[in-house]
Amino acid sequence: MPRLLSLVRGQEATDASLAQALIDGESWAEAETWYRMAPMVLRLAERVLGSRSEAEDLTQEVFVRVFRKASSLRDPASLRSFVYSFAIRVLSTELRKRKLRAWLPIERVADPLDQAMDFESRDLLRRLHALFD
Repeated sequence: MPRLLSLVRGQEATDASLAQALIDGESWAEAETWYRMAPMVLRLAERVLGSRSEAEDLTQEVFVRVFRKASSLRDPASLRSFVYSFAIRVLSTELRKRKLRAWLPIERVADPLDQAMDFESRDLLRRLHALFD
């Protein structure tokens, strides 16, 4: 993927100017933030989770949250820490889910609608799976 050139007065944008552009909704800022910060998040997630594909999914989730909450960034110079904090939160949530799944080893039914059961049972099963997810 070709790198976006985020030039500010003839120079590459600093993290602070990139964060300010992200807050201001500049069209190039999200792509540039992804380009700069995604490798850091991906490495951390892969190290913690042990799976490249799960780490890629988690990295996407982190940046969805970062972009959604960019306006809450108080100090634009701390963009890297801001992104890292989201990565830690999302990873912590994923590890808690894994721990719960290990503690409650329940086989997931492929599709509750395929099973011959009444409406209330299917609804209860869906709610249970939603809690696990």
